[in-house]
Amino acid sequence: MQPCPYRKIRPLGEGSMGDVHLCVDVQQRRLVVVKWLRAELHEGSQAAVRFRREAELMAGANFPGVIKVEEWGLDEFGRTWMAMEFVDGLMPSAVVGPGDCWSVHRLLAGVGQGLDDLHGLGVVHRDLKPENVLLRSSVDGWEPVIIDLGIAKWLAQETATASGSVFGTPHYMSPEQCRDTKHVGPATDRYAVAVIIFELLAGRRPFEGRTIPELLRQHLESPVPELQIPKRVRTGAIRDTAAKATYPSPNLDAFMRKAMAKEPRLRFGSGREMASEFERAAKADGLWEILTLRT
Repeated sequence: MQPCPYRKIRPLGEGSMGDVHLCVDVQQRRLVVVKWLRAELHEGSQAAVRFRREAELMAGANFPGVIKVEEWGLDEFGRTWMAMEFVDGLMPSAVVGPGDCWSVHRLLAGVGQGLDDLHGLGVVHRDLKPENVLLRSSVDGWEPVIIDLGIAKWLAQETATASGSVFGTPHYMSPEQCRDTKHVGPATDRYAVAVIIFELLAGRRPFEGRTIPELLRQHLESPVPELQIPKRVRTGAIRDTAAKATYPSPNLDAFMRKAMAKEPRLRFGSGREMASEFERAAKADGLWEILTLRT
């Protein structure tokens, strides 16, 4: 066992299963993000074995819309670690304003393709939310990147599966995930993406329970509300509190009902399909280039 070659700069997060640090690669003079398992999770534990299997899968992959896992190892204390690229970007809400269908589609196409790539490897994210998608600069503006792979999901899901409890972020959890984590799959990630794009389009989340049990019940039982995209709202503009009118969006509402169907088998079958159907629905509603028409 050798020491982790990266030097810690500052902590980025800590949980029951491990911790995350922003680190520097001294030799190459660049920033990386490193996640460590807790020392109690010894090398032969089920959690550590699963972590290494996922790390090996991801270390051999290079997907444009997914954070790159560069390497993993065991340090001198027997702790398993995984190093990932550092992504410098903004959260979607800082760039995409309500009703900006063109930008929402761009995000959906990138995130959807990234999920399709992950699912092709047999990896399910399980905790997709706006904080786990960053928009970084690219040659043609920006591109979305799925981040936060590793410890938080794979290990907490292992514990939750054993106990039959739920795991995820309640506002973005699929109905099947609200029941337990034993039957989550690719459709679970696509449900979370649908909630994210609903929030970006409407400026609010579809379900807002006052308590976690109420919120979970809404995901399980409540119909998907209409989007009610507000008029005269633009990226970077001050919201006009006097403007109550909304744009009619019957096709996008139908899209959201399918994307957030209670039964996983009734949702879209891939991220690529979601992006294609979203574009068709937005154009059918006349909202594809809505921002250019606003005053």
